[in-house]
Amino acid sequence: MFYPPQSIKVLILVLFFSCGIAQAQALKVDNGDPSGGYGVAIMSGVGLIIQVGDDFEISEPTILEQVEWWGEGDTADISVRIFPILDGVADSAPLIDFDIKDIEIEEVDFGSTPIFHFTAPLPSIELNPGHYLISFVSTDGERFFWSASCEDGCEGFSFRREDETEEWRVGNWGLAFRLYGSSPFLRGDCNADGRINIGDPIWSLLRQFEGVGTTQCEDACDFNDDGSVDITDAVSSLGYQFLGHAPPVDEFCGPDLTRDSLSCEEPLKCEA
Repeated sequence: MFYPPQSIKVLILVLFFSCGIAQAQALKVDNGDPSGGYGVAIMSGVGLIIQVGDDFEISEPTILEQVEWWGEGDTADISVRIFPILDGVADSAPLIDFDIKDIEIEEVDFGSTPIFHFTAPLPSIELNPGHYLISFVSTDGERFFWSASCEDGCEGFSFRREDETEEWRVGNWGLAFRLYGSSPFLRGDCNADGRINIGDPIWSLLRQFEGVGTTQCEDACDFNDDGSVDITDAVSSLGYQFLGHAPPVDEFCGPDLTRDSLSCEEPLKCEA
């Protein structure tokens, strides 16, 4: 059996403080920021094209954690709906339907029309690779279905329908929105060499206490998945590799299911 160098064992014994590192979630879908002045802001209502949606694609298993969008009206009573799309046809029933909480609202310039920029956390929505439609819905009792348009400035398809019983059809107003989240990564592979080995806790300790090296995937260095990168991650990794300790997570390869401030901007691909 191979044991870690004596210097690392001594370092583990004497160092007991932590060094948490935080970053924002990675941008996964960018469907345009209309605040530069193009497009038209629309608030749809009863008797009009009351539900508007736009498409996006996910190329790998993803956990969506944050959304931002632009539109008319400063209501905070919004739900988001996500529909699967197959062969260009969107399902009429949503795959995801929930009320958004803790919405941050900021007025921004939209050419000659003032509109609002909305940002809100999502409750860790798990999506498999595929084609989807997203729609933002006002639930304040005055405007039933709400939309913001960047007209032809956004990429992809757009959709619309008169009510919830109708099938989606091709629309002419694209939604302006962005989605943030995390993708599959190999937890414990702190030095990004595609394996979990002695090099990972050494790399983690050198980064924390010697300022050596960088990483684009803090989540991979969070071996014990406690939401921070500190000495306990190196200890847990060594215990797993050399002392037969149980792994801290069920699957080493996958997106991060734990809500924390760490992110993985450039994960080394692995098979989830």
